[in-house]
Amino acid sequence: MFKKIKKLFVVEEESIDEKLEKVVNQQQTAPATKPKGKKTEHITVETEVFDSNITGPAKPAKKFTTILLKALNRNNLEGSDYLEFKDSLHSLKGVIEDEATRFKSSYAVLSNNGVTKEKLIETSKHYIDVLKEEKSNFETTFRAQQAKQIKAREDKIVKLTSGLEKKKNQLQKLISDIENMETELKNSKTEVNQVAGKVQLTKDQFMASYHLILEQIKQDVANIKKYIS
Repeated sequence: MFKKIKKLFVVEEESIDEKLEKVVNQQQTAPATKPKGKKTEHITVETEVFDSNITGPAKPAKKFTTILLKALNRNNLEGSDYLEFKDSLHSLKGVIEDEATRFKSSYAVLSNNGVTKEKLIETSKHYIDVLKEEKSNFETTFRAQQAKQIKAREDKIVKLTSGLEKKKNQLQKLISDIENMETELKNSKTEVNQVAGKVQLTKDQFMASYHLILEQIKQDVANIKKYIS
């Protein structure tokens, strides 16, 4: 039965994604016109959009389409109803070109089985409720995954941001320490040169005094040897 329901909502020659993408595009580009003459009833299907940063219409996914169709299959009502009506429409698609004629012909066939317009509308609401329940279940799972996956990554961002800021402060302090050490090193080199100069001057002065006295003593010794017999 699932394959039959799938065939009703998806053309088998095309992929599910391709078919539903065409439906979305047709709904977005079709002009909003009202039929003339007799007032027609229609069912408004409530649509909601999840919070998302993705721009533009999303494409239907095969896995989600399959889940929704399987839900319709599980909750298929007994007897002739909206799904049987849609099956009749599908079988006449290649036979009757005019849409209005297809709808009237399908209804005429099912009305022999006790199907009324009210029953078609009422049973279609049943399947809409089935879809809404699946949507609710999906939202619950979605929110849980959102909290689990996105929140974990958001916490990681906060942690990384805090760690990065700490490293930046450490780096800034390290740069400041390096600058201070470079200044201190430069000053120390200057002091070394100054002290080395003073030490060398002291040595030179000492040696000068040493040679001054030494030469005098040597001269005196030479004179003693020269003048005293």
